[in-house]
Amino acid sequence: MASSSHKAPATKFVLPDLVSHCDFPLRVSRHRKQVTGETKQWLFKGDNLTNPKIRERFHGLKCGTLTAMCYPDAGCPQLRVCNDFLTYLFHLDNLSDDMDTHGTQTTADTVLNALYHPHTDRSQARVAKMTRDYYKRMVATASPGTQRRFIETFDFFFQSVTQQAMDRDAGVIPDLESYIALRRDTSGCKPSFALIEYANNLDIPDEVMEHPLLMSLTEAANDLVTWSNDIFSYNVEQSKGDTHNMIPVVMSEQGLDLQAAIDFVGDMCKGSIDRFNEDRAQLPSWGEKVDRDVAVYVDGLADWIVGCVLVCYPVTAVANFAWAVLCTGRSPPRVTLGRLARQSKPVVLWTCFPPGYDLIQVRLRPFRMPASLLISFPCSCPAPRRQLPSQYRLSRGQFWLD
Repeated sequence: MASSSHKAPATKFVLPDLVSHCDFPLRVSRHRKQVTGETKQWLFKGDNLTNPKIRERFHGLKCGTLTAMCYPDAGCPQLRVCNDFLTYLFHLDNLSDDMDTHGTQTTADTVLNALYHPHTDRSQARVAKMTRDYYKRMVATASPGTQRRFIETFDFFFQSVTQQAMDRDAGVIPDLESYIALRRDTSGCKPSFALIEYANNLDIPDEVMEHPLLMSLTEAANDLVTWSNDIFSYNVEQSKGDTHNMIPVVMSEQGLDLQAAIDFVGDMCKGSIDRFNEDRAQLPSWGEKVDRDVAVYVDGLADWIVGCVLVCYPVTAVANFAWAVLCTGRSPPRVTLGRLARQSKPVVLWTCFPPGYDLIQVRLRPFRMPASLLISFPCSCPAPRRQLPSQYRLSRGQFWLD
């Protein structure tokens, strides 16, 4: 009897270990809590985003934590602007009523008019009001070059989002090369990287920012942030039928199954980190002051890389889960599986404990929970693995009960 050529769709997959491939130091701004609270008040001011589900999404994204790790040296006012922008960017489809194929251009015109003419634009659209508000605060200290790069790259973002919407409506899955070029703009990384200059009061000449090595460094950071996000968000996006993700692009173009495609993109992510390090080591000198500013900018790109690898990984994967126990190199808190089992949401159980840690403190014991609700992550932690029942997955990470 001939076997069927159709394979059942994958029901689970293993995420690549990007943590052990990234050795940049993780730094956190001391202003995190303050700006998180202020941005929350700003975002929900008046009639903005009254839907309870949108408010729940705000808390799940933990944008304040991400901002604090991507701009760790920013002063409090600058960090607030950065956090306002990133939060606004994540919610742009909710802040505008027209972020579909035809309405994206309308939203782009509204936002860009507010950016180019913050003191004379009179649009009463809430997205225009919010744009004018954060940008007026930004231009108070941002250099002319930073302002120009921010607006230009935000314009690229809207152009690429329009193309993405057209592809989605037409059911088109682009080839890998076209997707990479488009994704570098739809990610929103470019204006976010311009904020590195603003947050650190940098004034880097255009000819330096346009140097091939510095452009390659920026591109490598963009690729890592973007491609890793495609991996971590794939499950949610595929459930909505969204094909603007590198995983289905690779599966379609190269005929790979799900796990092979994830491994392929994971290797590309690791390659982008390698490329970043290689380019960083070859940067030329432009003089003491410019070199100092460039070093701060490149450190800012590294902050984005490590922030997304070490923070977006658990935030993206765990945001919709009730509890998570992760490896810290220290003793994690007392958590009972009985407590986990009573949660209404799925549970991600990270069970890699440091040497000498008494496993009984976690009171591991069988409990009723479908295996499909446990997500597996790879472990490269030096701590010895303990013998656990098969339903408990060994993994690595950091403690994240927020």
